[in-house]
Amino acid sequence: MDINYLIPYQVFIILLIFSTSVSSILLQATRQDSIDDQYHLEGAIDQFTSRSMIGCLSDCSSRLQCISFFYNKNTMACILHSDSFIYTVPTEQGDGWRFYLTEDVSGRCPSNNGFKYYRALDLCYSIQEPVQIDFPVIKTLCNGIGGELIRISSEQIQQYIQQVTAADPTERICIQGTDSIHHPNWTFDDGTPMTYFNWDKSVGPNGQPDGNQGNLEIFTNYLWHDLGTQSTNPCLFICEK
Repeated sequence: MDINYLIPYQVFIILLIFSTSVSSILLQATRQDSIDDQYHLEGAIDQFTSRSMIGCLSDCSSRLQCISFFYNKNTMACILHSDSFIYTVPTEQGDGWRFYLTEDVSGRCPSNNGFKYYRALDLCYSIQEPVQIDFPVIKTLCNGIGGELIRISSEQIQQYIQQVTAADPTERICIQGTDSIHHPNWTFDDGTPMTYFNWDKSVGPNGQPDGNQGNLEIFTNYLWHDLGTQSTNPCLFICEK
């Protein structure tokens, strides 16, 4: 992985705390000064003018899909996004642009250990740096920060994970799921049956899954493969809580 893609998520300024009308979640926004004077239009939820950065935050807080925003104090332009910009690199440059990331301060999703909160899916997630595939180790790492390996339980979560990892060069994403508990049925680690799948049917005579390997990865074109407990390949992994 090119570590230049990673944005340090230290708190620079606490702007304001909002209790949104659409939920009881309390939000604050912090400026990420590593991408000052840059902005991004592709994939924006909305863009408009706002008299202040606080107004931009207020509008973001009222939209469940909004997790971050760009604000230009010179032009009063506000751009709302559902991407946390961990890997996405802003494509535009201009004086006066500042990037802010929202954080939950209600207790649902504390921002320590890199956790971000996507309110539209009630998804509290932390993208971790790639490691060599070893599922017991990966799950222990997630447990160590108070989470578990991510569950892809719906098409909406699948699509969001595709969005926030699209710019990362790692080929594989390790996710939760096993057919070892109630074979041949797939469950999450606690035995909950899985109902959503995104198998790759283009490989082998019958496609994926191809047999008794016990774990899951997202691979080419974000399609799912089963695999064994360990591999020499690296995978990106995401913890959730």
